[in-house]
Amino acid sequence: MTQLGPDPVFSPSLVDDITASPPAPEGRPRQRGLLPRIVVAALVLLAVAGVGFMGGLLVGRPAAETYTVLVYLKTTAKDNDKGGVRKALERLHPDGAIRFVTKQQASAKAKKMFSDDPDALKYMTPDNLPESFEADLVTRSISCKGISPIRKMPSVDSLVVVRKYHDGVPAATIGC
Repeated sequence: MTQLGPDPVFSPSLVDDITASPPAPEGRPRQRGLLPRIVVAALVLLAVAGVGFMGGLLVGRPAAETYTVLVYLKTTAKDNDKGGVRKALERLHPDGAIRFVTKQQASAKAKKMFSDDPDALKYMTPDNLPESFEADLVTRSISCKGISPIRKMPSVDSLVVVRKYHDGVPAATIGC
């Protein structure tokens, strides 16, 4: 068997010249090319994933809805108690003003709502209906975290959170 000598076109010195990295400029150490490329690729991948995640989050978000918080007061509620309830509702950052509903206003509302039911109207007099507060919250998702403590206030008789009917979405009472 004959042994061939090294190929003059691809001599070892030529191969070394082709595969060797260029010399580093003077005063600067030579950097390895692989690690910085991996770091840059990882950062680009994270940025793309973050943009995709945020886009999906924004597209998949539910539409904002209006919820009304109704706080019915006890007949023994004093003015300073009412002020405390109003402040608690203000901390919820309602959309618009907080409405105070007097007994007379509640009776007028009842007469409108139950105009076709005279038997029910017999008992819906200003003497029988409580004063209340109403506050509208516009949000994508309702949280009872700030609402539930209002129920425990000494002047509060009951609390109801209602989502109003809109665009084919049925009305609902939220249990807070």
